[in-house]
Amino acid sequence: MTLQFLKFTLTLVCLMGTVWSSADAQTKTWVRYPAISPDGSQIAFSYLGDIWAVPSEGGSARMITSHEGFERSPVWSPDGKTIAFMADWNGSGDVYLAPNAGGPPTRLTY
Repeated sequence: MTLQFLKFTLTLVCLMGTVWSSADAQTKTWVRYPAISPDGSQIAFSYLGDIWAVPSEGGSARMITSHEGFERSPVWSPDGKTIAFMADWNGSGDVYLAPNAGGPPTRLTY
């Protein structure tokens, strides 16, 4: 195994442990769909129906999306500047693109 893979695994386990320990037993919502950025520096994931990103070295997660609907399955662009994801904002599963640095998502499919 590579050192980067071990760091990723450890970070993901720690992140999940934090989520599990802080969630009420009645309302647990798991961290899902992890995706590593092309340069290995960040991990995007779905939590509580939103897309988040966290440094792969560890640290605080930041929210990429915030919407009443459910977002999932983040995928990084090859340059790491944007994240594509699926959302049910309009009643069906459409693909959106959000800037990694923040900003409003753009709908790609209809």
